[in-house]
This record gives sequence, C-alpha cells and structure tokens, in this order.
Amino acid sequence: MTNGLLALAELERNRYDAVLLDLDLPGVDGFQIARLIRQRETDRRLPIVAVTARTSEGDEAKAHESGMDGFLRKPLSGEQLATTLAA
Repeated sequence: MTNGLLALAELERNRYDAVLLDLDLPGVDGFQIARLIRQRETDRRLPIVAVTARTSEGDEAKAHESGMDGFLRKPLSGEQLATTLAA
C-alpha cells in the first residue's frame, strides 16, 4: 500500500489474517493506523505486528500502547515473523 489510509480502506473491503504495519508511513504513521484499526474492530481482534527499521528504545512500548500485538525490527527472518505471528 502506498499509505496507511489506503490500507484501512483495503481492510474494509477484504478479510485478512494479520497486518504487518510499518511505523513510518506517508501521511499517517503506523501508530495512528493501528489505533484506527482497533477503533473499527467489531467481531474479532486482528493481529497487528509492527515491522520497522527504527532503533529507538520507546518505539516498541509505543507500538503496544497503540494496539499492536507484536514488534519486529528489520532486517528480520522468516522464522522471526513466523514465531511472532504464531504468538
């Protein structure tokens, strides 16, 4: 997706098993997108995993506060992703 608002529109049209969400999106950042996803949820909680190249210490806590379930730093392996999604 080119930006987070398009991703939100896509979530309205289709059902997904999980969302991998970059924190640095054009327009609206990943933290705000996660909050918007959580506000719109009705019947099930969609797993949201932050995927970022950021190195700041507080970003992981901020991601969880905004409603994300997992946090991965780039570069990441398929094993890391699988383990996070399984949790």
